[in-house]
Amino acid sequence: MARDRLSFSEDLIESLAVEHNEVKPELESRRLALNRCIEKLSYNDQKILQRRYQENNTIAELALELNRPVKQLYKSLEKLRRSLFLCVGRTTNRISF
Repeated sequence: MARDRLSFSEDLIESLAVEHNEVKPELESRRLALNRCIEKLSYNDQKILQRRYQENNTIAELALELNRPVKQLYKSLEKLRRSLFLCVGRTTNRISF
C-alpha cells in the first residue's frame, strides 16, 4: 500500500521557519546549560547517561552490565533527569512545570 506524500503550504513552512529562528537562541542557551549541568554530575552518573542516551543502551542492558536491578536503574535515571531539568531551569532562569 503506497503512502500519500504530505505537502505543506508555503505559509506554514514560512511560519515554522520564523518560529524556529525565534526559539533558536533559547534552545542554544538551554543546550549550553545542560552541558554545564552534566559536568557537575559524578563521573558514574555521567557514564550512565552517556551509555543510555549517546550509546542507546536499553535500561535492561545497562542494569545487566552494572549488576543493578532494572527498577533501581529506572529510578536512578528518573532522578538524574529531574536533577538536570531543575539545574537547566535554574541556570537559564526559566523553570516551567
